Amino acid sequence: MKKVCFFSVFIICFTVGVRAETSISLGIGPEVNMYSEKLAAGGLVYNMDYRFNEMWSIGARALYCIDLGQDVIGDGSALEITANVRWYFLRFTNLLFYYFLWQNKLHWFVQLDVGGSFAFFPSIMENVAYTGFNPGGMFGVRIVSDRTYIEPFLRYSLIGQLGVGVMFGLTFTGHE
Repeated sequence: MKKVCFFSVFIICFTVGVRAETSISLGIGPEVNMYSEKLAAGGLVYNMDYRFNEMWSIGARALYCIDLGQDVIGDGSALEITANVRWYFLRFTNLLFYYFLWQNKLHWFVQLDVGGSFAFFPSIMENVAYTGFNPGGMFGVRIVSDRTYIEPFLRYSLIGQLGVGVMFGLTFTGHE
């Protein structure tokens, strides 16, 4: 009887962590990246995603930043718009301690971005704007508290190189 009880608790704990609830999330926050000649660029990032289940989501991301290393701040600027696919990679694990302790708090992810950039740096490009294809990726964690979240991340893109930031947002689930 003890074995049956233990096995039942194990199955219940495992299946609780594999819910298939959908949600929409909206987030905004600061980012520092390398869209710059000398120092760094700073800006604002906006993210929207639709989560199919606990492991996958798709979305769109927009970033506007200015070059902080220019003599006149705002001389150099960049706009980046991408579509993304996100994988919450620890959501499928069958480790009981992970489900019990972290399932509703830490959502680790990797993300693939595909989109374009529009950059204008007058001193580098002699008043010529640059537009181009800009693939990239992101790694981070979504720290969830009820319907709000904080999401620190590290990202790399072909044009903007390395970026680090944090987003703050709201999640709207399908069954509320």
